[in-house]
Amino acid sequence: MDMHIDATLLEETTGRIKNILFSELTEEQKQEPCAICYDEYQEFQQIRELQCHGKHIFHQKCIASWFDRNPTCPLCRTRI
Repeated sequence: MDMHIDATLLEETTGRIKNILFSELTEEQKQEPCAICYDEYQEFQQIRELQCHGKHIFHQKCIASWFDRNPTCPLCRTRI
């Protein structure tokens, strides 16, 4: 069984992934690094917010890579 998860498809069909802009992040979120790559968020980067219990945010490329292996939020493990 193919476990590849297409983040764009998930976003379009389930509404469980939201595109957000850097300007929409709280000051606290702007200071916290992505939990996958540990890099800080920058204004030019694409950011995704999962509609999980914690509404966790990640770089688009990081969460897309994560979903290639896991259909859950990396932090709270909610199934996306």
